[in-house]
Amino acid sequence: MASLLERLGLREATKALTGDAIASLFNGGIVKQPRELSTYRNYYENDSTVGTSIDALSNMTCGNGIYPTIKDAEDKKQYGSMTPQEALGEVNTLNERVRLDEALLNVNKCMRIYGYSPVERVTRRGPPGGILELMVLEPESCEYQRTKNVLSGFTQKTEAGKSVPFAADELLWFTNKQVGNAKGALYGQSDVRRVLRLLEIRDATIDNINGILKNQARPPVIWKTKSKPDVDTLKTLLKEAKQAGEDIVLYPLDAVQNEVVKIDTKIPYWEYVAYIDGLIFQGLHSPMLDYLRNATQASADTMLKVIQLDIEGSQRYLKRMVEHEIWGWHLHKKGYTGEIPSCNFGAPKTGLEDLKLDTFLSKGLEIGYLSPERFDAIVKMKGLSLPERTEPEATEQPQNQHSNITVKMGGANNEPPPAA
Repeated sequence: MASLLERLGLREATKALTGDAIASLFNGGIVKQPRELSTYRNYYENDSTVGTSIDALSNMTCGNGIYPTIKDAEDKKQYGSMTPQEALGEVNTLNERVRLDEALLNVNKCMRIYGYSPVERVTRRGPPGGILELMVLEPESCEYQRTKNVLSGFTQKTEAGKSVPFAADELLWFTNKQVGNAKGALYGQSDVRRVLRLLEIRDATIDNINGILKNQARPPVIWKTKSKPDVDTLKTLLKEAKQAGEDIVLYPLDAVQNEVVKIDTKIPYWEYVAYIDGLIFQGLHSPMLDYLRNATQASADTMLKVIQLDIEGSQRYLKRMVEHEIWGWHLHKKGYTGEIPSCNFGAPKTGLEDLKLDTFLSKGLEIGYLSPERFDAIVKMKGLSLPERTEPEATEQPQNQHSNITVKMGGANNEPPPAA
């Protein structure tokens, strides 16, 4: 419960008040947090396949940053407290203050690892309202509760064991691949969970291969003695020899015999590992370099196109969350009632992206915007070789066969000739 100072607006709040971040409530009973969350994180931190896949997908989604645009940027009309152009400037200021591009990259990684990412908006009480900071909370520490099938709030457990309660409208809750209103939908789908069983099988297989290689380097030996009392003596000798790092020598020859266990090195473990890796690749839906390197150009393009569809789906979800739950919420608290800026991924466009180079060069040469020398220089910059430009040779005027005849068209001052 907020203190009296916070309710009077005399102290900054440490918990956010969101609009409709969790607008849709889900049917079902009590939903428990997945127990494998620490396992998901462990694979992200220690498994190269999982770690690079999550990083690659997140960088493809948010790595190029975001920027806002607005249709009515030239509209001078006031919508509440500001014009659309001023609203766009306010959003740019907010993005820089909370480092929204970095926060979204962190959020997307958490979504893919854990299936969800809770975010707290730190706000300022009273006018002027708005967002002061975005805090990406540790997903493992946050849970949500329902009472009579209605979302009732959230709880964050600190390392010291203290529980911090949040009301249902106090956190932004990003969900990865939410499937309908099914049980556990708010926890989303972890990308690691889909391949968890395959990862465990691959680890066990690699452990077996390591054991085979060790046995191949030093295969096990079956020792045989004539009497049972000799077994204890032989064990002692073997132990002492191992400690000394030397081989044992026994006499007579028939007192002890040994048999070296042969190891079959043709077991198709590597093919099995490659098969499991293929399934992991499909489950993570990531551009693994090993597969792209060994693929043809057409196959690599097809894989990247399919993956790009998944990236665009994630961007659409993040776009809606940013526009409604961050920018829209912030501007409404500032008193703005007009159009909310649109969220775009990548670098801001200048208009030159859609310009075709061949059209620009030919038209520029035609209207005289480009000189022939500048045209040649631009073409050569693109790697094309052109022959040296030469000036056209001057042609001599043909001489009249009657060049020795002088024809006067007039008098001394070009006067017209006298009439005949």
